[in-house]
Amino acid sequence: MNGEPADGVDTDIPDAQHGIMIDSPTTTDRDDAIWVRPREDRIDVWVHIADVASHFAAATPADATARRRVHTRYGRDRVIGMLPQHIESAATLRTGVAQTTMTVHIGYDSHLEPVTVELSRGRLTRAHQLAYPDVSTVIDDGDHPLRDVLGHAHDLATGLLARRRRNGALAFYDLYKGYASTEEGNLIRLAEHQRNVGYLIVQEFMIAANTAVSRWAAHRDLPILYRNHRTATVGGGAIDILDELAHAQATGDAGNYELLRDRLRVVQRAAEYSPIVLGHHGLNLATYTHASSPLRRYPDLVNQRIILAHVDGRPQPYPIEEVTALAEEANQQYQLERQRRAERHRDAAKRITRGQLDTPDHRHLDDTEFSKVLRLAVATASDQAGLIDEADRRFTEGRLSMRDLYELLLRAEGDRWLPVRERAHRAIADEPGNALTVLNMYVQAEVGGPVSANHLQWQVQPIGTAHQPCFEAQLTMNLPDRTVDAHARAAMSKKDAKAQAALSMLSRLSGLPDLSRNTEPPPEPAGTPARVPDDRNATMAVNEYAQTKVINSPTWHYDRRGPSHEPTFTCTAATVFGATGEPLTAQSAAPSKQAAKSGAAQILRTLIEERLDEMALTRSGAPDGDGT
Repeated sequence: MNGEPADGVDTDIPDAQHGIMIDSPTTTDRDDAIWVRPREDRIDVWVHIADVASHFAAATPADATARRRVHTRYGRDRVIGMLPQHIESAATLRTGVAQTTMTVHIGYDSHLEPVTVELSRGRLTRAHQLAYPDVSTVIDDGDHPLRDVLGHAHDLATGLLARRRRNGALAFYDLYKGYASTEEGNLIRLAEHQRNVGYLIVQEFMIAANTAVSRWAAHRDLPILYRNHRTATVGGGAIDILDELAHAQATGDAGNYELLRDRLRVVQRAAEYSPIVLGHHGLNLATYTHASSPLRRYPDLVNQRIILAHVDGRPQPYPIEEVTALAEEANQQYQLERQRRAERHRDAAKRITRGQLDTPDHRHLDDTEFSKVLRLAVATASDQAGLIDEADRRFTEGRLSMRDLYELLLRAEGDRWLPVRERAHRAIADEPGNALTVLNMYVQAEVGGPVSANHLQWQVQPIGTAHQPCFEAQLTMNLPDRTVDAHARAAMSKKDAKAQAALSMLSRLSGLPDLSRNTEPPPEPAGTPARVPDDRNATMAVNEYAQTKVINSPTWHYDRRGPSHEPTFTCTAATVFGATGEPLTAQSAAPSKQAAKSGAAQILRTLIEERLDEMALTRSGAPDGDGT
């Protein structure tokens, strides 16, 4: 060797041929390896992906097996590989031998914006193998030859995560408690060996690589299997959910995490494959795909074949019709597996829960077990006095989840349940924002699937003024067998109005007293404000309308364009009409700043006085037209 740099990496081997494989301690099918090299003006990242496509072709017996299995299945005591064992062993990445790979090379600028993306056939000459828990140890070991590379990888992963959050992605990790978000926005429990920075690094690098591959393919109009994700409109925004996750993390309360898991399972839809780019809501990306695990996922293998054929200049291995069929097959298989898994879990859980329900004392059950017993009791119309007393005791202690409250409010029947149901109802009324969560659970159970905006239809309108805001909200619930309307409710904000309307709907469905509140809108002014005399210039007139509260104080924004000797100024004036809360905007361009402002003021004055005329006409009772 000619020399060793500070990180102990062999300088005879280019950075592009190095890689670190990070996985669970027992993994034998290694799909990927990563490498990072910071430079003066950029950060270079290489993600090596096992070249599985070169080991067998499409439409072979091995391919038929992989296509049928769709993905590798990991059980408690065995693993069923997607590929035949001899192919998996030959294609997996490993140490001590040089291998060809599909390489994703990304160059990031100082803002972590990807400025270059290259996909090619690469070579992994020097591979290192680490388990997730080893990564922290290496980073903390100042003498380890991989310390610098993994330190840079950790810094980059943390930066990429922060950037994804700033861009609106639902991205979350709590490595201490063992929770993380999935690409679909669900919350999962992490295995013990995943609760460390190694897991974070791998997840962020694979998301970055898959994003880069999808953009690369979309730019070249390649019909690969893109990964699309949509969510129910009622699912809530990523920022609000992240705030709740941050609260759960700060309090360290596993119950808050489990409540969020329940809610997200209700509203988050499964992502699907398609040769058409439709965007990915959970990651908040315009385009996304799966390409980093061709040993374990068949769509990744299909994508690798398409990409490498393009890189090599060969004909595409799949016509668009077959790519569409492959997407539909994979989607159907994953959906079937989800249904079967849910059925198995339900059957096993019911057997256990039935035994627990039949016991006279339920105090020994943990909160999760008690929730299952409560659900079964409600479903079977059981009204054991001991169980009801235990539910009441746990309610007093604040131990019932939102799912428990849903069961009590909308599923429990019989007089014995009434006292604890009324207490639960009052608790929801004290925090009306929870009413919509309960309604989401109800609708999902009624429709047997994800909740859409059509199931919960909102009508929200302003009924106040700009100085005294007030909004009215009304909720309509469209179910397969009926439509349910609740009372309209008003409040000072849209959020509060919707919460009170949801509480009114909850009261109607539960048959309990309506505890929702309704804010009376502010009274209309006694008369129409006077017009400013016509001889006032436009700017003065607008200012007078602001002083008399006809409008909010206007804002004036200027933009200058053109050469210095012949500039053009554009003035944009904006305000709000006080009586209706309607935004008003006017824009004018002129050679001088003052002339531009005068022009914008004249347009704004016209808009204001048109609305004053409309108010006067309405209050006088005059017809809108000519009476014919």
